This record gives sequence, structure tokens and C-alpha cells, in this order.
Amino acid sequence: MEHVEPCVGVDGLFRLCRECITLYQEEVIKRGRDYYRFANSFLLSHQFHDATDAHSKNEHNMNLGTMRDLLLDNRPIVENHFRDGFTSNEQLALIFNELDRGENVASAHPFVSCSEPACQVRATDFEAAMSDELLEKITECINSCHLFTTELTKETVRHLFDCTLSSPVTCKNIRLVSLFFDGLRKTSVISRSWQKVIEKHKMFVKSDGVTYVCAHDLSVALYQINNKQATSLNQKMFKRLEEIYKLISSVNSKK
Repeated sequence: MEHVEPCVGVDGLFRLCRECITLYQEEVIKRGRDYYRFANSFLLSHQFHDATDAHSKNEHNMNLGTMRDLLLDNRPIVENHFRDGFTSNEQLALIFNELDRGENVASAHPFVSCSEPACQVRATDFEAAMSDELLEKITECINSCHLFTTELTKETVRHLFDCTLSSPVTCKNIRLVSLFFDGLRKTSVISRSWQKVIEKHKMFVKSDGVTYVCAHDLSVALYQINNKQATSLNQKMFKRLEEIYKLISSVNSKK
């Protein structure tokens, strides 16, 4: 059995990132593999190593956590740098400097192009600023994946992300609702505090039509999805979220 060295210190972090860039080029760009499946597979395949001392274990876990933050919460940084395939120390340092400065979060939703008169930007508790085209795509995703007991109109979805719903919406499947909103968070459409926003504004009720969905419900549901084999319905959700991300990337590339 092959000996697996821990990824310790900056050198270890850079080693992880170089391997990740190579796999990204091969699997995502060349083979067209789903981005989040690639990211999760990479992270899971680097969990374990043969070191037994506490220092090596802590360093490895810390570096893997940094890669998890980069891959799952900062996809725009990944897209900007991994496509070129550069792996010099200087290039890798630039990637992690951007990550440390939170430049992905501070971009203030760069995918919204306000040069068009039809574009209306709204800043809410979700920190969501959406063009009409993006709002329409999100509405399609919500309804095609049957997140709620009734289909939502584009205007209702607009009120949802403005945090101005007149009455709560009944969830049909809390796990898929969690997966959907976390997917929007991963692509920087909404803020990281989306679970607390939903609870604060009492946006959703459970299938009993009475009990409000709280942040804890959403967190538990998301954990259960991440630790279960994906169902065909989850796969449909992943494809829809990928369409949303492609729309965002398309708008960015035209700027």
C-alpha cells in the first residue's frame, strides 16, 4: 500500500493546490465533470494520510480546510486562476492572498450588469442583486425541482429574495430547499448567512403548514444531503445550479 504523506505548512498547501489544478484541467475542463462533484471528490480523497503526530495532523487538516473554503465557497477565484493551469509559487500565493482578503465576497455581485435599463439591483438581507434574466432562471429551477407545495411566480421569487413575502411558502422538501440555497451561496448569488435570513423573516413553513422552518432545520437537512448518496432529483438540482452559474459567468465575460 502506498505511503501517504500529510500536506504540512505552505509547501503542503501549495502541493494540494497544484494537484487540484491539474485535476481541474483534466476533469472539469476537458471531460466536463460537474464542478461540485469534482470539488467534493478531491476533498474526500485527501482526508487521510499516514502521519501519526499531532502537528502533522493539525497542519494537514488546516490546509485541507483552506482548500475546502477555496473550492466550495469561492468558485469565482477558482475559475479565474485554475483555467490557465499556472502552478508557480507566485501564482499560488496570489490565489490564497485573494482568498484571505475575501475578494470573492467583496466583489459586490459582479455578475449583475446594470448597463441595461431593464436591470434592477436590489440589496437585501440575502445580499442578493439580481438581473431579470437571473431571477427568471432561478424561478425555473425552484419550480422544476418542486421545492415548494405550489409553483412560485417570478414576482413571488422576487419578493422572496427581497425578504418581502406577504406570507410564508410551504416547503415540499426541506433537504432540496437547503441544497438549492446552499448552491446559490456557493456561486455567490446570496450571502453565507442565508439560513439565518430565512429564519429571521419566517419565509418558509414545514409541510404541516404551521411550523416555521428555522436555521437549525436547514443546517441538519443540508448535512443529511451531503452524507447521502445523491438521488436523481438531487442530480437535477445540480444541473440547474450549473445553468445558473454559467449565466453568471457569461455576464462576467462580457464585461
